[in-house]
Amino acid sequence: MRRSPRPRAGAASLALGAAGLLLLAGVAVPPAAPVAPVASPSTAAVPTVGDPLRVVLHRLQPAVLPEDRRAEVTVAGTVRNTSEEVWSDLNAYLLSSPGPITSAVELAAAVASDADTEIGDRIVEPGLFDDLPDLDPGEAARFRLSVPRRALELSGEPGVYWLGVHVLGTSADAGRDVVADGRARTFLPLVPEDTEGTELAVAAQVRARVVRDSDGRLAFPDPLARRLDREGRLHRLLALSRTAPGQALSWVVDPAVVEAVGSLADGNPAYDAEPVTLPRLAPAGPGSEAQPGGTGAARPGSGLAARRAVRWLTGFVEEAPRHEVLAVPYGDLDVAAAYSSAHAALTTYALDVSDRVLDGLGVDARPVVVPPPGFLPANALTALPPEVLAVLAPAAVPELPRPLVATATGTTALVAGTPETTRGPGPGAPRAALAVRQRLLADAALHALGADRGQPVVALLPAWWDPGPRWQAAHFFDGLTQPWLDLVDVAEVERDARPSTLRVPDGVVYPEDQATAELGEYVLQDTADLVTRGATYESVLIDAESVGDRLGRQALLTSSFWNRTRPRLAADRARGTSALVDSLLDGVVVRSPPFVTLSSEDGEFLVTLANQLQERVRVGLRASVSGSGLQLTTPEVVTLEPNERRSVRIGVRSSGIGIHRVELQPTTASGLPVGSAAALSVRSSSVGLVLWFIIAGGSVVLFGAIAVRVVRRVRRRSATHGPVLVDQDGRAAGQPESAA
Repeated sequence: MRRSPRPRAGAASLALGAAGLLLLAGVAVPPAAPVAPVASPSTAAVPTVGDPLRVVLHRLQPAVLPEDRRAEVTVAGTVRNTSEEVWSDLNAYLLSSPGPITSAVELAAAVASDADTEIGDRIVEPGLFDDLPDLDPGEAARFRLSVPRRALELSGEPGVYWLGVHVLGTSADAGRDVVADGRARTFLPLVPEDTEGTELAVAAQVRARVVRDSDGRLAFPDPLARRLDREGRLHRLLALSRTAPGQALSWVVDPAVVEAVGSLADGNPAYDAEPVTLPRLAPAGPGSEAQPGGTGAARPGSGLAARRAVRWLTGFVEEAPRHEVLAVPYGDLDVAAAYSSAHAALTTYALDVSDRVLDGLGVDARPVVVPPPGFLPANALTALPPEVLAVLAPAAVPELPRPLVATATGTTALVAGTPETTRGPGPGAPRAALAVRQRLLADAALHALGADRGQPVVALLPAWWDPGPRWQAAHFFDGLTQPWLDLVDVAEVERDARPSTLRVPDGVVYPEDQATAELGEYVLQDTADLVTRGATYESVLIDAESVGDRLGRQALLTSSFWNRTRPRLAADRARGTSALVDSLLDGVVVRSPPFVTLSSEDGEFLVTLANQLQERVRVGLRASVSGSGLQLTTPEVVTLEPNERRSVRIGVRSSGIGIHRVELQPTTASGLPVGSAAALSVRSSSVGLVLWFIIAGGSVVLFGAIAVRVVRRVRRRSATHGPVLVDQDGRAAGQPESAA
């Protein structure tokens, strides 16, 4: 085999020379005479800068270099004409680097290198390149290259080699030259079969921003529905997980996303007093749609979106037992902001909600905190309960290279790669399934060849990762299955890794830009207020035991990490929901007379409790008095039917004279205020008591006078031995006339 001569590197390649990015892997190869009207490594720019042909690799077999030099390496992919002109005489060539990348630092530099960086020579041996049809603008063609390993002319040293594809062609404007018109690059590890090997844990993430309107409906159902169709990210992730062998893949799940899919399956209803019920789904036969089933199941909505949601939710529930499920706080709560703003209790609440949502689907999950940037402040990390696992970026604990760290408070943290450590090099599709697979293999190979191979490698795929439309051609997990690589889950990493002790707070790095980006305290406060209102509403309604939980879940969506870019909009949504709840609670009313006068120390007056809601309620009454001298006794909690009014008695005891301001507030059974209050004035006095004293005194005088008169009459009668007779002149009988 012969290779074409190498031209001078372009300006971009020279600019990278100071950093030593990719030439560190190169070994000089003597130039040979040209055999085809094409030559040497490309110096073309990335497609976004004007590359007319976009090359994407879909298949690479085997995933690692075979030790047998007679074995073939096969690469397949597509070429698409992104220009406005016709391209003809197209040829696809394979190329590789003669020497390997041997360290993680070199690998990271290689991924970040420009597309025109020189990596090796094209293989132009007849029969080892592929002829492609002419391409009109927008058209695409497939290519397939199979090359014996010996044709790659590798040094054979263990490590990670470059592998690339160049496509050259002819156009009316550009003609034909030796510069590649399209290209793609990837990595190809070489690990001896007798290598001791290492472990790799891969975690995929089911996370997304979930937004609900004030009435509980999904604000953006259409984007979610698109993620669930056959070309959608969530559909592809679920399908990819089905190809994983047991314990080869862990799931990091936000239950709010799962519940949003349930809402879509149910037709995206508004909140009401009924409990949230995700559709119970019966397994569907091959090629058929999942069907609802089970007693008490929610009724699925109609339409294509609902059917997709039902199908995905069915698959999720069926697939979950095969994987370790790690549940983040519901709604992807901004945990860092919660601890920074004295709302740490929201983290506990959000983890509890996540557990209950997944438990309702029969899915076992472990609580985790996985901040998307990979950073947590030290106070948040050490405050997490021991059963909650934290997942951090390597930059968050730079002093500890091991994948598992522990704090003195019992918190365990797993160190996983960032999105930049799970992408392949450009151009092409660096986030596609094949590119990610080869990057994971490259990292694992260098780790297996290193001294620290006994420690596992943890790869956390990005929260927004999409395997791409041709993910099946990549044979993702088949390629990761290697003799020197054991695929494990996160739980296995915890068992096998030797934890390092983390010094807190000195050993924890929390960048200033992360602290600045946290949600404001007002957002967390609006969340807490809505949680409280939801609990109040639920405690009033007799037949709606889950409405408070539903409102609490909506409140948590307000403080989602994904709202960092639009915090005020999120807070406004929470306040809108709070206002809606307040308007409902205002349907519980107490009515009273404006003025009450007491005629004695003790008394009572009537007030009316009214239920203007369409649900049964349980209501108490709390009375508060301004000043002292008046004591009120309120009735026990009462149950009111829809639109019922009931009169209740308020007991009063006065110890002085005056006018008192009284406020009557309807409450829940636990004493939380609810509904509309009433105010009245109560006049208390001792006039009644004085009046009784006067009456009593008058009675004593009256009956005393009567008694005196009776006594006198009795005495006089006794003195005359009988009744005293009086004649017509007024003299007593027998009395002599007076002298004349």
